Amino acid sequence: MKETIDILAFGAHADDVEIGMGGTIARMSEQGLKVVICDLTQAELSSNGTVEIRKREASKAADVLGVHERIHLHLPDRGLVLKAEYIAEIASVIRTYQPRIIFAPYFEDRHPDHGNCAKLVEEAMFSAGVKNYIDYKKQKAHRAESLYFY
Repeated sequence: MKETIDILAFGAHADDVEIGMGGTIARMSEQGLKVVICDLTQAELSSNGTVEIRKREASKAADVLGVHERIHLHLPDRGLVLKAEYIAEIASVIRTYQPRIIFAPYFEDRHPDHGNCAKLVEEAMFSAGVKNYIDYKKQKAHRAESLYFY
């Protein structure tokens, strides 16, 4: 199990969190809070650069914002839908990092992946707190204090 953190911010793609709440993350980091960003996809279908370029840019942005750690899942770009396996993977991230507060994109958005990211995170947050939720990694249940949408 990793050390517990204060903030876990989810985005569908690299750059979503920075665009949606970069100033907030910078302020939280300045205040000494530990922030982790989790990108659900590799943005492999993006018309804005390649996966490699976006990963480099995301890493640089995380450094500038004072992010403690950034992780990338491999869920499908333009394929974020409510699926049990996606919920389980996100719940595992929540159980691993045990954040106090979780952030996700606002659920109404022009880009379907952003809205579906919000729904997946909301479901995963609930599931992560259920003691008997199916968990192949045998992690301890964790219930975050709050979920906010950016």
